[in-house]
Amino acid sequence: MSDTPFHATVMGRRFIEYTAPELVRQLTRVADALERLIETQRPEDPAAEPATTQGDPDDQDRHHEDPGPDEA
Repeated sequence: MSDTPFHATVMGRRFIEYTAPELVRQLTRVADALERLIETQRPEDPAAEPATTQGDPDDQDRHHEDPGPDEA
């Protein structure tokens, strides 16, 4: 290993000056796009929203699976 700290290397400077800020910009874009998607999927009338059930969705799926050929 080199005694040179990462931030003092060419790759370290590139990461700090370009890669990390670009990652933040792209994550911001993803978050903004996700918010817009959620807004377009949300019903206009809050009373029209279907009732949601509480609990683990995977747990609900396990209880409502079709019986296999041995269980029919």
